[in-house]
Amino acid sequence: MPAQGRDRQFMRLASGLSRSRADWRSAVSAARRLRTLSRMRLRCIE
Repeated sequence: MPAQGRDRQFMRLASGLSRSRADWRSAVSAARRLRTLSRMRLRCIE
């Protein structure tokens, strides 16, 4: 496999990884927000 093709494939893989990482980060932030909201709600009930 030529180095140029390998670099191109790696760049495509890296861009896909960064995109999925951004999706994962947004999902984690949403879960954290939900967790803090539920904790505040529990504190209000107590």
